[in-house]
Amino acid sequence: LQERTPVQPEPPTPTGAQVLATLGSSCGGCHVGADAPLGVRLGTMTDIQQTLVGRPASVGNRALIRTGEHARSYLMFKLLDQGATSGFPMPPSGPKLSTAALRQLARWIDAGARP
Repeated sequence: LQERTPVQPEPPTPTGAQVLATLGSSCGGCHVGADAPLGVRLGTMTDIQQTLVGRPASVGNRALIRTGEHARSYLMFKLLDQGATSGFPMPPSGPKLSTAALRQLARWIDAGARP
């Protein structure tokens, strides 16, 4: 008999509410309301959909969030402090997003970045 290693199930796709909570806790101090830097608002899921999903980044030829492609989303480059970005890595002060939070965000983007 051959032993098989159990296959780990894929984690469920994060909900918009989970992503909103993650981004709100790390980024919501600055990115809320009409005065949010560069107009990127993270106060509600509607804000995220209107100011991030499919919107062009300030540099490069990338969308802030390119649905289905976290590795081509400018937001991920800013959060990971990788690639050609402008300004400071995000968040500029305080703790960075955890590996688990970054994976959650990547899975949500890859699944279509739905509200």
